[in-house]
Amino acid sequence: MEGARKSSNKIVEIVRLRGMLKRWKNEAGSRKNSSEKKGDGLPRGFLYVCVGEEMKRFVIPTAHLGHTSFVSLLKDAEEEFGFQHEGVLRIPCSVSFFEEILELVDSEKRKKKRKKDKDCSTEATPLYRFRQQSQKPVSC
Repeated sequence: MEGARKSSNKIVEIVRLRGMLKRWKNEAGSRKNSSEKKGDGLPRGFLYVCVGEEMKRFVIPTAHLGHTSFVSLLKDAEEEFGFQHEGVLRIPCSVSFFEEILELVDSEKRKKKRKKDKDCSTEATPLYRFRQQSQKPVSC
């Protein structure tokens, strides 16, 4: 019975975090304006985040919110500031820790892009490999 309760709590927590993530993404990208920047100078697809006691302001891509590290930070923010928090997203951690998280997410993003670029290179395509194999001399 206790195991079922734990998994149920985990599911509820995941659903709650996903809802929070959707709301922040919608708020960040919900401008009807077709211009590239919003009225407050924030590029589309980005949002403001205030971090730490000194409330240092960062501009981050909304895509970062889906990263495991950010989900953990969002959970901490929910616990400290509540789910119905108004205004800019506040993250309750030190500025240096947040900067390390940003660096981690950016480096993972660069690695994925390099891997994707390598996989999409001409030499990696099946057609290229087929042509290379068909040009080899056939021994009788």
